[in-house]
Amino acid sequence: ATDDSSMVFDNTALPDVMTKLIDHYHTPIVFNKAELSDMYFSGQVLESDSLSVILKVIANMNGLKITQTTDGFMVHSSKE
Repeated sequence: ATDDSSMVFDNTALPDVMTKLIDHYHTPIVFNKAELSDMYFSGQVLESDSLSVILKVIANMNGLKITQTTDGFMVHSSKE
């Protein structure tokens, strides 16, 4: 049985992770699909985790930057 209160990612491509997070938290996350397509995330997201915390974890693992926007977040490569 799957527990709806958590999401488990197993080497999931980041664009798919972002899409699931957007659906789950009903919060816009702006990202460049091509930029994230060769990045992956494995881990569990708990109901108690805030979106900003999860994004920071994913960003730290992949060398990305998270910017808070008026209505959500922006994820971008730090190689700018």
